[in-house]
Amino acid sequence: MIVPEPHATLRPQLEIPPGKRRADGGSKERGSSYGINNHFLYKLNDQWGVGTRFEWLRENGGMHLSEGDYYQVTLGLNWNPSKNVSIRPEVRYDWCKGATPFGRSNQFGGGYPDIVGTRSDQVSGGCGVVVSF
Repeated sequence: MIVPEPHATLRPQLEIPPGKRRADGGSKERGSSYGINNHFLYKLNDQWGVGTRFEWLRENGGMHLSEGDYYQVTLGLNWNPSKNVSIRPEVRYDWCKGATPFGRSNQFGGGYPDIVGTRSDQVSGGCGVVVSF
């Protein structure tokens, strides 16, 4: 992971996570995956920041998901109303080339890791609250 100095106004971060999985704990390789996570954080002032994230995952052989290229882009705000509290709402767009993993109410109800949905993309949102002591 590459992270520049913590006081920079623009803070890029790059992570490259590889993965392999063996079937039933044995020696036969079941699948592999690799990808890139790229984050940019821009500090507007002491209370506000804007963050973006781009992720790409190549899934080979159904290690975690159906085989394909998985992408996601996230845009979020970081609000620090006090020294110990950070509130982070975000909007996220996911899409996949080679599979249709989205559009099911119970994605992991059956067929895991061969998840088959009705759509190749989705939009979602979320909000996180971090309280440090």
